[in-house]
Amino acid sequence: AAGSAAKVRADDVRIVENAPATRTGTVAYEDFEAVDQGWGPFLKGDAGGSTDPRTHISQLNAPYTQAGWNGKLIDDVLGGKESLKSHEENTGLVYRTAPWTVPMKDGHRYKVEFAYQSSHAGAYSWVEGYDRVADGKAASTETRATPIGQQRTTGHFSRTLTAGCGDTWTGLRKLPGAPEGADFVLDGFTVTDLGPAPAGEEAVCGTLGVAADAETLEPGVPNTVKATFGNDEASAATGVKLALTVPEGWQAEPAGPVAFDSVAPGAKVTGSWRVTPPVDAPYDTYALEATATYAVEGAGRTLGAGTSVRTLPPPPTKDGWASDLDWTASQNGWGPVERDRSNGEAGAGDGGPLKIGGVAYDKGLGTHAPAKIRYYLGGKCTSFTAEVGVDDVQTTRGSVRFSVTADGTEKVASPVLGAADPAWELTADVTGAKYVELVVQDGGDGNGNDHADWGNARFHCGG
Repeated sequence: AAGSAAKVRADDVRIVENAPATRTGTVAYEDFEAVDQGWGPFLKGDAGGSTDPRTHISQLNAPYTQAGWNGKLIDDVLGGKESLKSHEENTGLVYRTAPWTVPMKDGHRYKVEFAYQSSHAGAYSWVEGYDRVADGKAASTETRATPIGQQRTTGHFSRTLTAGCGDTWTGLRKLPGAPEGADFVLDGFTVTDLGPAPAGEEAVCGTLGVAADAETLEPGVPNTVKATFGNDEASAATGVKLALTVPEGWQAEPAGPVAFDSVAPGAKVTGSWRVTPPVDAPYDTYALEATATYAVEGAGRTLGAGTSVRTLPPPPTKDGWASDLDWTASQNGWGPVERDRSNGEAGAGDGGPLKIGGVAYDKGLGTHAPAKIRYYLGGKCTSFTAEVGVDDVQTTRGSVRFSVTADGTEKVASPVLGAADPAWELTADVTGAKYVELVVQDGGDGNGNDHADWGNARFHCGG
């Protein structure tokens, strides 16, 4: 580009004769019937990285591709012979538009609509945002997310947005904690320019995020929740006020300033609250909603953001397998921690049987170093036992060290175990401990091939 010192190289350029779908009066229209390659107006997002994309253009082969066949919940194709299908996608941004596929002018309103089916509620949301360069670095900001509910017959989605703040885009996000087997199918994607935005509907150029310091909140105890507002406007945001809405019966008390006279362009401010669930709050997932209100040159703006938190699971009252209990937090060096399976690839439930030194285990946990699994015991248990080692899927490589901590104190640690070692019998005294963590570290040589099994992992809690 003119004025740029950037070098651009092109290779394997193809020019293909094609007849893409068009619709008069639209900025973009795609029915996925004549897509030469890729996903039409959409670029791949970060869901699944570069190795595990699960979105494709599905082709009609009735009845096998349609709802009702062999338990299928929704159609693979909604109209014509092809549609865009996201099949059991990974968490993250599945796909999105770009300025060269769906150009949008700053200050204009746009209508985004499409036909769709969605197999489950709580699995996907339709998102919009903008890209911009800040401090010499490219950044992408999501400004709004619209949850997509269960829709097992073809429905119609329609939203309007105002372009601005940077290069505006829209796309699909897979939500964390989505039900297994969640599919989403889209067709007839249409974007229409509605002209300049009326007063009061200008683009809101800012960011708002809300998060709790802990993944799980303890009932009856104050827990810290923070909301951070970032000003991406061209001028100062004045009269900034942050607010937090909590479920009925919960308490939220500011733990510091939540109102700010002025926030400069590019600056951020954070407000915090002490959030206390009721002592008798049921073990469940709850929504927290934050808002930021402010003005730019006298014109009001509002941003919203949400997050979900869990209350602590009830402590065990009898002996139980670790894989049957809910943990409060987990970290894993590759993919998720697996229940009653060994660690597999990046997805959940893709591991094999737990096996150490030729011995198979029906119950246990599959991890990969570095890993940490945190349980809430509430002082109800006395010991934890397991048979630990490198999973047999690693025949010659892998070295790990297992340990158990109780309320921050290490209670037991294994020697470094390799692929050729038999299972090591681990016993930890956790008497009276409120929290217990199961920890796996690499053996000092990096974490390659470090598939680590906790066979027969069990808490002993009085019966």
